[in-house]
Amino acid sequence: MYCGVSPDVHLFNVAINAFCKGGRIKDALGLFTQMEELGVAPNAFSYNSIIHAFCKNGKLEEAGNLVKEMLQRNLVICRITYNTLIFGFCRQGNLEVGLKLKEDMIKQGIQPSNHTYIALLHGLCNTGKLEEAIKLWDECKRSGLGEDVYTYGVMINAYCKNGNIVAALRLQDDMRSRCIPPTSFIYGTLIHGMCKLGLVEDAQSLFEEMRKKGVLPDVVCYTALIDGYSKLGQMEKVRRVLQEIASFNIHPNKITYIVIMDRHLKLGDMKETAKLLYEMDEKGIFPDNINYNVFMKGNCKDGNMEEAFQVCDHMSSNGLFEMENRLRNNRRACFVVE
Repeated sequence: MYCGVSPDVHLFNVAINAFCKGGRIKDALGLFTQMEELGVAPNAFSYNSIIHAFCKNGKLEEAGNLVKEMLQRNLVICRITYNTLIFGFCRQGNLEVGLKLKEDMIKQGIQPSNHTYIALLHGLCNTGKLEEAIKLWDECKRSGLGEDVYTYGVMINAYCKNGNIVAALRLQDDMRSRCIPPTSFIYGTLIHGMCKLGLVEDAQSLFEEMRKKGVLPDVVCYTALIDGYSKLGQMEKVRRVLQEIASFNIHPNKITYIVIMDRHLKLGDMKETAKLLYEMDEKGIFPDNINYNVFMKGNCKDGNMEEAFQVCDHMSSNGLFEMENRLRNNRRACFVVE
């Protein structure tokens, strides 16, 4: 009895699901055990909540054990259970098991859903198996699925990572013909893909199209454009993009700073690099290992260790003592190199 109320399976499920969503798997399992003790039989929803939490946290063996338990209790393994397991295995890069589970679904008379295909496509694309992903997408479309913004996003991203911007843009045109409006993620992916290939002016045109369509660029889109201009050494255009970011009240993130710092480093402008580190500090963006390494790389190369320690003193005075230790270690490394 809880507060005079005898909990039923529905009440337990609400609590178990809440614990799972909050990352409190141990508490969820505790309630699961209490159900048994109170004679309340868990149902498929009870199991699926915990299976999802296990898969999300990479505990696939534990998830598999719960599925076996479900079968022993004659509970139905539904599409939700299969999709959760497929998501978990694909996330860990185990595509073989993910694809086998999809075939098992079909044998059991359960039709794969869009979520099934998106999880598998993500997994295939992330492991560089683009040809297999294309075949799977064809299968998906034959089933009357896969023609939505999320699936297009996965495939466009895969083509861009593969350097095939022509195929990626063809998919964007296909989206338009089906009246599926591209999202900020899709535009950002295409902009990044173009900039990687040095097609920065084309990326800028896409940027302008994005605004005309009423899709607001985010910091990821702007960072991709900054990276493109930086690699071409067009720092004046980088400054203009940064001014535009500020005018829209969009704040650069760590990656934005890494991109700009790396370019100043290659140009030998260590003062500007140090200035950017100070700016990050002022804006409450704490530099990480990559920012430090970019900064130290340039100072080691130029022998400007005094400048490095001035920045180190400033950072450590603001509580960033880890940077001081890293800089001192780098200084010793520089002396060894010299």
